Amino acid sequence: MTEYLRFREKEIAAERGHKSSREAKKENLLVKPAEEEKEKLCFSSDESDPLNFLSPYHDSVFTVRGRMYKTIQHYYQAQKFIQEDMKEIRKQIEDAKSPSEAKKVSKENVGKIKDAAYWKEWREERRMDVMRRAIKEKFNQHPDLKQKLIDTGDKELIENENFNPFWYILTLHLGMERKKGRLICLGNS
Repeated sequence: MTEYLRFREKEIAAERGHKSSREAKKENLLVKPAEEEKEKLCFSSDESDPLNFLSPYHDSVFTVRGRMYKTIQHYYQAQKFIQEDMKEIRKQIEDAKSPSEAKKVSKENVGKIKDAAYWKEWREERRMDVMRRAIKEKFNQHPDLKQKLIDTGDKELIENENFNPFWYILTLHLGMERKKGRLICLGNS
């Protein structure tokens, strides 16, 4: 999966074009596809977006191993700092008032991670598992959101803001698993 993601990043960016998140938000929420393409649902973290529950910035408290996280973004950023000497930074991220603040604290402190092997493992392998776990926990602990996700059917889910080819591919992958009835948040994994 990781090699496939790396291979497709540039290609996806080219397919998607160079639209800013502002331009993308102006587009219709539901994009009618050509005959061979799937319908696409575009979502953002904007509170006025009816699909914002799909965003990692959406307020939906969930717990993992007894620890509470306000959003997927809080959990994801905190998992970069699991080493014992980083627990104070992890606590700052967990306590951040907003997902943007959690991301900011992480960004300001990521340079303090001195273990190059740990950081390489995070970038190449662990971040996917962390995001899968966050998505699984969020939707399993919120049956209403789980049903809304199921109700999106087999449409392609696309996050409109802060386009990042890596996470775009992950979204596509989740959509494929969802279509097969094996979405990680609904499965037994």
